[in-house]
Amino acid sequence: MAPIQTLALYFSQNAGHNVEMKRSRIQFLTSIVLLTATSALFAGSFQAWQQSGESVGNYAAGGAAVANDATTAFYNPAGLTRIKHQDAAISTVGKISSVEFHGRINPTPAITGYVNSGNIQGGTTRAIPTLLYAAPVSDKWGFGFIVTSPYETSIDYGRNSFARYAITKNKIYTIDLGPSIAYRVFNWLSIGAGFDAQYLRMTYNQADTTGANVTNDGLNSNVLTDWVFGWNFGALWEISQDTRFGISYRSRMDHRATGSSKYTGMRSRAKLHMELPPTTTFSLFHSFTDWFALMGTANFTHWRIMKNIVLTSAAGPGGTNNITMVQDLQNTWRFVLGATFKPGTLFTIRTGVGFDQSPIKNNSRNLIFTDSDKYLASLGFGYKISDKMSVDVGYTHAFFVHRRINQTQTYGAENLTTTGSIYSSEDTIGAQFNWLMT
Repeated sequence: MAPIQTLALYFSQNAGHNVEMKRSRIQFLTSIVLLTATSALFAGSFQAWQQSGESVGNYAAGGAAVANDATTAFYNPAGLTRIKHQDAAISTVGKISSVEFHGRINPTPAITGYVNSGNIQGGTTRAIPTLLYAAPVSDKWGFGFIVTSPYETSIDYGRNSFARYAITKNKIYTIDLGPSIAYRVFNWLSIGAGFDAQYLRMTYNQADTTGANVTNDGLNSNVLTDWVFGWNFGALWEISQDTRFGISYRSRMDHRATGSSKYTGMRSRAKLHMELPPTTTFSLFHSFTDWFALMGTANFTHWRIMKNIVLTSAAGPGGTNNITMVQDLQNTWRFVLGATFKPGTLFTIRTGVGFDQSPIKNNSRNLIFTDSDKYLASLGFGYKISDKMSVDVGYTHAFFVHRRINQTQTYGAENLTTTGSIYSSEDTIGAQFNWLMT
């Protein structure tokens, strides 16, 4: 069902009785879920903190404590008890990355005709649609539902670059579907919990050759998918009318993806074990006046449980190979401080600054996963169209710390030693439509 038809259906049925209103809301949400899940095929990193256009404007500062709209369904389900109207937020978050590698790749044994050094660009552009929904059930109970992409990465050096024997393209994205509920235990304390069904899809391509000659190049292409289930939990302490502290936890997602691996004249069943880590979030929000508020967040991600990402049974010229994509990850912290200004009843200004630690250690960085520590600056605006509708836009720029690569990896019978420097940056643009449905 097209989005315009869905909206028309909702408004037409909304004029009827309560039963018809409930039915129309279900049809509306179902259509949006299908639309969002389909659009997510265009998405492509590791942790994606900005799960709404609004959160792009302050890099999700205070996400587990603000609890003013449907975005709390992702950042802290306990905040759902603060939602007094049925609220839907539909977003698209666009990412434009630049990944420049200056260096060389030395294969062992050598490959005849191979130009092994230069400068290459592996950045990509992708869009990540999300849906966040929240509704009150009673004075003490709240309900939420999310369609998000909490992990995604994309890099593409092209089929003919000198990096082709290590990687031509790598793209990983997830789609997370999750209902959640919340209960107000006391006037000052709420708890919430949710269920997650997560889909993972990975595409990884690299070139290989026979006879150690570039004229015999072929392409190894891999597409793997998996569904797993997890959970999340949160608590919200409303210290006062103007101050809130929130904590939330999202469980690990133990993906064991399988799929097709192809090489010229050969096909195999490839496997990938990717244990996406648990994350704990701490957030604080304080409103000084009706027009000014500060908020902050600290996130801890337990990346060490993943250990290695290894693609097994990938098709190649000599049979099947195992490809170690990244190994020896480290736990990480993310810190962000944000502010909100409301110069009037119609406009909202958001800003944020932050630091995001990379799970990739310097001695294990490679051309597949180039991530490094980064500093971030964000700016966003909100506009209230009516009592029921509003829009938000945001922009974040990530300044990556320049790092060197000195890594040897094994691809079947060949070793590739990569040496050089990585220069990266990323721009994130978000747009969000908010609808108070009741």
